[in-house]
Amino acid sequence: MTVIAMNRAEIDRMSVLQDLATSRIKVTEAATLKRTQIERYRNSYRHRSPSKVPGSGACEAAARKSGLAELINFPVDGAECFTVAVAEWQAVVLQALLAPTKPPFRTRNGLATLRSRRWFDPSFADISDEIASAVRESGIAINSPIGAVDSYLEQLERLGFVHSGPTEIWRASHTRIEEALELRAPLRANDHETSESEEFSLGA
Repeated sequence: MTVIAMNRAEIDRMSVLQDLATSRIKVTEAATLKRTQIERYRNSYRHRSPSKVPGSGACEAAARKSGLAELINFPVDGAECFTVAVAEWQAVVLQALLAPTKPPFRTRNGLATLRSRRWFDPSFADISDEIASAVRESGIAINSPIGAVDSYLEQLERLGFVHSGPTEIWRASHTRIEEALELRAPLRANDHETSESEEFSLGA
């Protein structure tokens, strides 16, 4: 038996489509429902920007002590989907990307890591890409959670730290990352608080 998991937004959208197909609601009613969702997200979204100073999060601190500060704390649409600082959730995604695991890393792996830590804001956890796109048209810097993670990874790619592949696959450019680490090596040598447990592992 195959089980397909859907979030609340996907279930709601499927329900609307089914209702349309069976003529339980009219097209105009479906459009009204969509406008209501868009307006609700427009009124409730408050954008979270990167902090100008280092935060106190354990994952952010580990990334910084490992010499990877320039790979986190990027501005992205949808940052308010998460309940922690921008640098903190991006450090967790980065750690999952660099982990020495055999299966290829996908955007959804990073998202699942954030979900497992319960860092999703329940108000935006289920926003669909379709609704997020409609809200952005009104000038609101919103995104779906997976769109926010994808945006972060795309910025790493533009800097040469990762390479994208088909079906949401991302691979770290270890040569580029190691170059960044070498530039940071003198500063890290002066940081006596760094421990092996705080270091990020660079997978093969």
